[in-house]
Amino acid sequence: MIILIMIVFALATFATWAFVKQTTTRIVLGSVLMVLLALSVVGLTLNFSNHFGMEKVSTTKESKVYSASSASPAGMLITQRLGTKADNYVLVYSKTADAKKPTTFGVPDKKHISTAVNERTTYRLTDKTTATAKTVTTRWEWKNDFYRIMFGVGGQGGEIAKRVKTVYVPKTTWVVLTAEQAKQMQASQAAAQSNPTVAAAQQAQMKTAVEAKVAAYMQANPQASQSQIQAATKTATAEVAAQAIKQSLAQ
Repeated sequence: MIILIMIVFALATFATWAFVKQTTTRIVLGSVLMVLLALSVVGLTLNFSNHFGMEKVSTTKESKVYSASSASPAGMLITQRLGTKADNYVLVYSKTADAKKPTTFGVPDKKHISTAVNERTTYRLTDKTTATAKTVTTRWEWKNDFYRIMFGVGGQGGEIAKRVKTVYVPKTTWVVLTAEQAKQMQASQAAAQSNPTVAAAQQAQMKTAVEAKVAAYMQANPQASQSQIQAATKTATAEVAAQAIKQSLAQ
């Protein structure tokens, strides 16, 4: 609509200055039309440069996430930092518990670079017991139908102003590692499995640690049901596995 209005004002301004013979009328009407034309141009310019007539609207989506690998009782989040200092990562994890392979998130879309620069993927360690992903998407939307009809010429409505995906992983039952560390862990596990003596010793050590944690839980919760004990055992197993992986990576 604004383009049509600008054309009308431009033609009217030209016609006024060119064909209106009465000086006072020509000057007054021509000046008013020039001001209106200038305001139209300014409004369109501000819309494109500063989103005039629009406002930011945010939506939040949350979902559970699952380990990038089923090889360990501990959850695994594989990361790759984008840049050297930015809190922006490529993250690898599974979207469902029965996923056959993990999914990669946060890879910049080179075909839509203008949108990609407004998107960020990161992670946080948390005291929660469940890993989740929270995506906050902020879009530019029209304040009302007047602005949409007036300036909606370039498909600006719904344009992404910012999108941040944050994955929250439990600090005690999950391990955050780089792709290189994941390869090292796999190699270490393969080497251990190839040596029955080492594998048996690791399993025995892990079993002892888990049993100690479960015993402590049962002592603190003598009325715990069987399902609660099973849940505590699962958590203890994940904690022990996560601690073992962290110690292995630190060596």
